Amino acid sequence: MAGVVDHVVDGVPGVTGALIATADGFVIAARLPEGLPFDSAALSAMSAATLALSSRLVAAAGAAPIEISAVRSADAQVIVFAIGASAVLTVLADRSADSARIERIGREVSLGLARAFAAPT
Repeated sequence: MAGVVDHVVDGVPGVTGALIATADGFVIAARLPEGLPFDSAALSAMSAATLALSSRLVAAAGAAPIEISAVRSADAQVIVFAIGASAVLTVLADRSADSARIERIGREVSLGLARAFAAPT
């Protein structure tokens, strides 16, 4: 899984970190920038909670299951992708990073991981 995280981080200029976590907030793999005010365990829990809350908001509108939840500030962006119902991919980036490219790579990775996680063992 570390290779998948590296692919996401290295795939778009301005992406500073990424992690894969279970839907209940446990770290599977992470590559985060130095100096964050919290560790990968805390970020994993926040990512899972963000996706769960966003799913509830989307459900209130009567829409299909959520795929992406994005938060942007003047300096940064955080995009959380659903990996089926079992996991999340979170991407941290500078505000100047190409959001469309992040979403394209994030969708590809999350769909591939969802298929892998759903495959019988």
